[in-house]
Parts: sequence; structure tokens; C-alpha cells
Amino acid sequence: MIELETAVFLQNHKTGSTFVEHFLKANSDEKIITYPAHKAPGVLRKGKFHFTTVREPLDLYLSLFNYGLDGGGYVWHALGKRGLSHYYDNGFEGFEPWLKFLLSDEFGPVFRKFAPYSTEMGLCTWRFFRLAKLNFNRKKVMIDSVLRIESLNAELKALTHGPLSKTVRNVDEACDWIDGRSQINSSTRRDQDHDVLLSHDTIALLRAKEAYLYETYYPQHAKRLTFRAHKLMRWRKVKLSDLR
Repeated sequence: MIELETAVFLQNHKTGSTFVEHFLKANSDEKIITYPAHKAPGVLRKGKFHFTTVREPLDLYLSLFNYGLDGGGYVWHALGKRGLSHYYDNGFEGFEPWLKFLLSDEFGPVFRKFAPYSTEMGLCTWRFFRLAKLNFNRKKVMIDSVLRIESLNAELKALTHGPLSKTVRNVDEACDWIDGRSQINSSTRRDQDHDVLLSHDTIALLRAKEAYLYETYYPQHAKRLTFRAHKLMRWRKVKLSDLR
């Protein structure tokens, strides 16, 4: 979380949050009130604009796995501590077993705070809710705006012309800054070099565990996943490229 005088940005892991943080620091002269990285706010700051970022769950899991292959990330670290680093031993061939484990009930205890919710939702939805529902204390999402990483530049520019216009020094300069920057802190994407095969069971499990994110922010992706999981059962595996 980075709290300024007029805005609060909630950092959601691997969803473009570093880019937004750099944007705020480069384009606002407002005092930073608090800056506990990735922490949930606990309570709303009255009168301030609260926003966060989100990412299509399958792409987010792919990013997390790539990050783990590079020896980074909390998931990689947590699995290693519990003797589960073998999921990374075979490179990208291990992606589906790793994903199935993360979506299973067995993964819950790896993250103690996640454990009570692991049967209801996947890690991506949980990370979003712990920010957007104020540590799960509210039934509804309590933030003002959610930016999708897939269209982050355009959506951030729209906010800059709107609610964030009070936060930045100069709207036009801030938009020029966005246009002149690319993604920050990205991991190597090995899945771009060769295709990945997923079983229909894995796709259906992903769709079910990350239902909120798919239905709220990625309905077209949800339709594609559902179609591949349930309508093409004559094939045992589906190519990742067919899901994009």
C-alpha cells in the first residue's frame, strides 16, 4: 500500500503495481503518508481515492511460475521451505503439476493466512480480496477503481484525467510519462517460446477457483476457458495458445 494525501494505491502482486508506484512517485509532489509494501489497508482512508490492479489469472500463474524458475517470488520461497521445489526441476514441463497443486486444498497450509479460504478460491482471487475487501472484513469490494494490467497504460491515463488529476502535478506530463514507459519488474516468459499443454480438468479447476476475477474482470477469458474445458473433451490436452 502506498498512501498519498489524496489517493491510496493497493499493491497487488505481479499485476503491474511497480509501474503504478513509479508513476505516482514520478508525477506527484504529495507527501507519502504510509508505504508498507503489499499490505492491506485495514480501514478506508476517508475522502481518498482507493485503487488497485488485477491480472487475468492464468497469465498471472504463468508469470509466478516463470518467476519461480528464475529463483524468485514468495511462492517459490514457500514451496522450497517445505521441500516442494521439485515442481521447478523440469522447467516449463512442471507448470501444470505446479498449477494443480496451487489450486488444490493441499496448497492452503503453505500460506497460513490463505489457508481458511483455499477451498473457496484460488491464490489470485485471495490476494485481490485481501486488499479490496479490507482484510476480508467486508462483503463487498470497497475500492474505487481496478486497473487491468492488459490495458494498464490506457486505464491509468483515464484515471489521470479523472480521479487522479488532484494527485499528479500535471495531467499532460503524467500521461506523457505513461506513454514513454514500458512494463517494470517483469519476469522471463518462457511460455512465449514453446507451447504449454493443460488438461481439461486443470482448466476447469482454474475457472472454478478464480471465478470471481474471471466473471468480474475477464468475462471473455472465462467463456474461452469454459468452452475449452467442457466442449472439447475429445482431446486430452489443450494448447495454452488456444486459451489466449
